[in-house]
Amino acid sequence: MRRTTDSVSVQLGRVVVILLTALAFGLQAIGVYYDAHWHSIQPPADKIELSRAVMVVGLDLTITELRPGGEEIGFQVGDHLLSVGDQPVSTLMEWRAALNRQPVNTWTTVEVERGDEAFELTVLIANKRLTLRFFIRNLIAFVFILLGAVVAWQRFEDRAARLFFAASLALGVYFALLDKDAPALVYAQIAALNLAPALVIHFALLFPRERLRPGTWWWLLLYIPSAILLILTAQAYTESLLAGSGIWYAPRYATLNTIGFAYLTAAATFVLASMGYVYATTGDSVERRQLQWVMWGLGIAVASSFVDMALTSMHLYLPNVSDLLLLGTLALPLAFAFAILRYHLLDVDLVVNRSMVYAVLTAALAALYLLLITFLSNALGIAAGSGNYTIIVFISALLIGLLVNPLRARLQKAVDRLFFRQQLDFQDSLIRWSHQLSTSIRFSDVARLLIQEVPQQLLIADAWLLVLDEEESRFAALPSPGGEKADQEASPVPDLSIPASHPLAAPLLQGEDVLVLGEIGMDRPGQWSDDWIPSSWREAGVCVALPLISGGQMVGIYLVGAKLSGDIYQRQELDLLRTLANQAAIAIANARFYEQVHTFSQEMETKVRERTQELRDFISAVYHELSTPMTAIRGYTELLMGEEGELPEARKRRYLQVVHRNVQRLMRLVADLSDVARIEDGRLTIHPEPLRLRDVVQGTVTSLSSMVEEKGLRLAVNLDPEDAIVLGDEQRVGQILTNLLTNACRYTPAGGRITVTAQRMDGVVEITVRDTGIGIRADELGRIFDRFYRSDHPFVREQAGTGLGLAITKSLVEMHGSRLWVKSRVGQ
Repeated sequence: MRRTTDSVSVQLGRVVVILLTALAFGLQAIGVYYDAHWHSIQPPADKIELSRAVMVVGLDLTITELRPGGEEIGFQVGDHLLSVGDQPVSTLMEWRAALNRQPVNTWTTVEVERGDEAFELTVLIANKRLTLRFFIRNLIAFVFILLGAVVAWQRFEDRAARLFFAASLALGVYFALLDKDAPALVYAQIAALNLAPALVIHFALLFPRERLRPGTWWWLLLYIPSAILLILTAQAYTESLLAGSGIWYAPRYATLNTIGFAYLTAAATFVLASMGYVYATTGDSVERRQLQWVMWGLGIAVASSFVDMALTSMHLYLPNVSDLLLLGTLALPLAFAFAILRYHLLDVDLVVNRSMVYAVLTAALAALYLLLITFLSNALGIAAGSGNYTIIVFISALLIGLLVNPLRARLQKAVDRLFFRQQLDFQDSLIRWSHQLSTSIRFSDVARLLIQEVPQQLLIADAWLLVLDEEESRFAALPSPGGEKADQEASPVPDLSIPASHPLAAPLLQGEDVLVLGEIGMDRPGQWSDDWIPSSWREAGVCVALPLISGGQMVGIYLVGAKLSGDIYQRQELDLLRTLANQAAIAIANARFYEQVHTFSQEMETKVRERTQELRDFISAVYHELSTPMTAIRGYTELLMGEEGELPEARKRRYLQVVHRNVQRLMRLVADLSDVARIEDGRLTIHPEPLRLRDVVQGTVTSLSSMVEEKGLRLAVNLDPEDAIVLGDEQRVGQILTNLLTNACRYTPAGGRITVTAQRMDGVVEITVRDTGIGIRADELGRIFDRFYRSDHPFVREQAGTGLGLAITKSLVEMHGSRLWVKSRVGQ
């Protein structure tokens, strides 16, 4: 479906190319017609020079200068023109229009005012003689438009080709309409001149390869100066139209027109510099040769423009010299055309081969046609030139048409199989391999194709595949996958691996092309050094190295050995390998992604199992934590309600205390679960404020004093300094200390000691809770802050808890921007 859509868009694009080309040629035809029908006053026969007017007319229709023939007609400097024929004129534009409306080769009158007198002069109207500049400009325009149309027709799907077409069209229209004074043509020429620089610069950024980031729109900035200049120039010309002067005696328009031409010259200079930079940095020999010719053409065109501008600025304008300098502009399209035809930008070599083959077939059909005519004529005894001979010719053409047309598809297929078998085999192989690579999700599948199938099909001695390892530090060679011929006697695979920092890695990534070495040497001398080629590659017989690039990263290198025939690699073979390498790069990226997903899925499966087990432990712990106090509450409440008679106050108070303690236990469990949920979804917040640390610590110790006393523990507090002020949320800091001290009390045997110390260190206060409890094993230190985790130590299992306290404490500490850690040894 995508391919069909692309084909339709290309066809529609070619229709647009035809329409725009027809429009450009139409504008040129109008300009030619306008020049060919430019009327002028005929000078006397002995002073005929129709390329120039017989006089110079000023903006106020006053004659300011007489040229040869003007004085003989009767004009004088200072005469004021009043009318042509019966048409009065008041502006320079009306004067030109009136002259052009007069019939050619007819006599008419021109009324002039000289001093206080007005009188008429009889003049002969004739067409202006076409000059050398006229033919040169139209030749340049024709070449630009035609070449741009050919390139766009052949490669419309290529952005560079489309931009070349647009730039060529603009330049062609500019040269075709230069110096025309018809308003519609002038506006077209203004648009062409001012859009051409932006189109030329944009094209330079895409040729010979795209250097713009895909998906961005910043290239629109290139057209802002052109748009501004276009608007200003069109406005200046409109003002001159309103003044009646047109393109003559319009200094602002002339200045802006000169700026536009200078901008075009600057754009051409930028293109020359840009392509010079690409030429100096590219590693592709074909690109370098293309750029050589394009740079030569650009250089000649820019140099011609600079010389013309210099002569004009120094008032050394010589018409013939200026006209000949214009021919330098032809070097640009001609050089580009040569780059296209000579260096395969449009695959012209294959087209030429096909043309030669089909020319031979056409000649054979013509010979068959003539032979058939001769045979029928001789068989029927009809002489050439007779009336019946025409019938024989018609019958012969009909027979050839009836025989050839139904067999045309078969003939073309047979010709392709006979003369272009290698290209067809390459196409079939590429289609098959592309399908295999697109469905490969394992490195072994990619390796089998590139190391075994491709060399067998292309009759290559050996091939190797280097893949970037997971650490992205080395391109390691993949082993050859086992096949039918795999046995223990097979020669070992040479170690062709190279580090990712190898000198060859960077130019391979930047060039994104083929490195050819071997008997024909490196393909890009001057870019890489022969010393960079690893000795192991030379010993193994590597002849071609292709970078495998996916997503801007080189994921591997495909190495190919010598051909079994001993021949060097042809362009079609290198193109096939290059295309295959692009497909392989994607396949390798997919294979790596598949391995990563597979590994990730296994890790996730393990984590799910672990979390499931943790959840089960948590449910068990929560059940235990809920059932134990609930059982006690139920039991004591039943005692309170079931005793007959009045219970003694002491027993009743003891029962209620037990119920109260278990209710508090349930409330702590609910609070812990609530904190976990709020921390998970980010709803738990803290509100730091200055706190007196002694008050918080003392309050926490007081609240836990009953627990400490019940277990017979000793609790000591040592704060240095005692008046330390810290920034924190009082409720949450108290909760942190409560959790830590509760943990210490819970897992410290009776008679043990708990110490709380605080000391100032580097602008912060470090609080330490020490105890003489059972200690923590080294393998458990990394897990005690995990939610729901509880040690399997028997003493721990005897204590109530859910494994949430330390996890909540650590989260609260980190929310304060602080850190919580543990140091412990078993038994201490």
